[in-house]
Order: sequence, then C-alpha cells, then structure tokens
Amino acid sequence: MATVIALGAVLLGDLNTVAPFVSMFFLTSYGVINIVAALETLSGDASWRPRIRIPWVISLLGGIACLGVIFFFNPLAGIIAILTEVMIWVFLSRQESTDRWGDVRRGVYESLIRWALIRLSSRPMKARNWRPHILVFVSDPVRNLDLIRFGNWFSQERGVVTVCELVVGDIFDERLNLHERRKKMQGVLDNEGLVVFAETNIVNDVVEG
Repeated sequence: MATVIALGAVLLGDLNTVAPFVSMFFLTSYGVINIVAALETLSGDASWRPRIRIPWVISLLGGIACLGVIFFFNPLAGIIAILTEVMIWVFLSRQESTDRWGDVRRGVYESLIRWALIRLSSRPMKARNWRPHILVFVSDPVRNLDLIRFGNWFSQERGVVTVCELVVGDIFDERLNLHERRKKMQGVLDNEGLVVFAETNIVNDVVEG
C-alpha cells in the first residue's frame, strides 16, 4: 500500500503538490504524540517510564504549536489530514482489541478522581450536600432487577450505585471468568437503562459473602 501511494505521488510529476499533505500528516502525528505524552505524565500511570523525562508543560506546548503551524501553513491540507486520521482511528477503534497496553484516558480519569477526592476530604459534610452511595448485593442480576432499580431510584442519579454479584465457588477455579461475568452483567444493566457500576466477587457462601 505504501509503495502504491509513493508511486502515485511520483507519477504526479510534481512533488510540491504532495509535500504539503505529507507535512500535515507529520505535524499531526508529532502533535498528537506530544499531547499524549503530556497526558501520560499528568496521569502518573506506572507503565509510563520514558528514558528521557520531559515536563508535561513542554509536551503540551509542543502539541499545541504543531496544531498552530498546521492551520498557519496550509489549513486545507491540515483539515484533510486530520479527517483522514480520525477516520482511521474510528475504524481501528471498532476492531476487536486484544492488547494490554491500557488507555491513557483511564489514567487521566483516575488522576482527576484522586484530585477531587483529596479536595473533597477537606470539605465538611453538610446535610444539604449528602449523596447516597448504595451497594446492592445480588446472586443473579437478571432475577434481582427490581432490587437494582430500587437502589437506582433511591439514589436519584445523585450518588453512586454499585451492584455486586456474589458467585459461590472457588477463587482458584479458572472456569469462573470474573471479567466476562462482570462485562455481561454491565451489559444487562446498560440495556435496562440503569446507570450503575457492576462488580463480581467469588464467595464460599452468599450470606457470609
């Protein structure tokens, strides 16, 4: 594919026609890499261990500068390059992914949550600020949907509702795939329009669990 594109560019007879678009793809790639590096540094993920440490401000400014040069140099070619890369990203994001690289967005969300919790702990609790945080234990999320709906209704979309499925079994039993069970349960809850979090735990006995 790369050979076909290169030969097509050569057959045009004028490399200056292709040069702006090639430059735009380079600048967008370099800009996104800088922005992602800034987000990774801010997120503080343990997997982010670059050999060369660069302050996140420098990386962020580099990414913004690339975007600025794109629209200053050739806005049309820049827009075409960005739209092309967005379409490629949408296509790849819809493919089944089996990688274990993680997602920088999760690291950013974790950092924001930690930042908010630290500041929340310094604020005194008042009656008018009270929010219900409900933990619902179920043995079967489908059979106990009414209980889950009640907990969700009680929270009035102001607090956090977590539905915990208790599975009787042995934690060392490899046949009990907790990830798949949690994913399936979250799908059931989402289909019911319930904005709640799904959790799965293995216990020796439901009551003791």
